[in-house]
Amino acid sequence: MLHAPLLLLWAAGPPPEPERGSAYYYFSLAQQARLAGHYDEALNELRRAAKLDPRSGDVRAEAARILRDAGRVDEARVAIDRALALNPNAGRAYALRAVIAVVQNDKEAALADAHRAVALEPQAAAPKIALSYAQQAHFDLEAARERRKEVDQTFRRAMDDAQGEMARLVSRLEAYGMAPGGGAKDNR
Repeated sequence: MLHAPLLLLWAAGPPPEPERGSAYYYFSLAQQARLAGHYDEALNELRRAAKLDPRSGDVRAEAARILRDAGRVDEARVAIDRALALNPNAGRAYALRAVIAVVQNDKEAALADAHRAVALEPQAAAPKIALSYAQQAHFDLEAARERRKEVDQTFRRAMDDAQGEMARLVSRLEAYGMAPGGGAKDNR
């Protein structure tokens, strides 16, 4: 049996290609470079994206992620502060800033940012993970364990939702005479 999210991706087809030369195009290239560990290339692509969309908090947050991954934590902090100045309601950006604060041993800031992240995006896993890290930095291990349980529940709910969606999708495909991996039925 195919994994539920993979089946959903299979059924949806490939995502649309970003328009070449757009901010989103360079943002996508930067994400690919980051995942490959090519941090300088990723930052160069983000500079291109930022020139096209200078008010994008997402571009600044991605720069912070890349800088953090590259071990350039102080620069990552500056980038995430810029991202939050552009979008002060970005819960995942507060979560990233909380993780950066943990690395910088700024425990109070980490805890405050993590709580803000959870308040802004209570259903997302990243803010809860950041809060768990901040709580661990404060040696509040019981609270950190509770956050970990919440993250596990969030992932389980997401998997249950994906499996339900997969079942609905398979049912639709079967109604049209198609089945995953089996091709179309000949209804002549």
